[in-house]
Amino acid sequence: MKIFYSALFSVMLFSSVYAQPLATTFEDAEARGISINELDDTYPSAGHFKPEKGVFKERQPEFIKNYVSMHQE
Repeated sequence: MKIFYSALFSVMLFSSVYAQPLATTFEDAEARGISINELDDTYPSAGHFKPEKGVFKERQPEFIKNYVSMHQE
């Protein structure tokens, strides 16, 4: 069993050392050519303050009701 835990620890250590970061700063993104201004157009919000720009558009009130209900449960 010690060998198993030792191997598991080694794999976890190795993966954490070589893992790539999942986030970046706005400055780094701009330097890499990622336009912050275009992100909302590329990845629209589920519940946008302007429903016509959101994913659910005219069904946004239903989405928000169900979203709130899910978190309350």
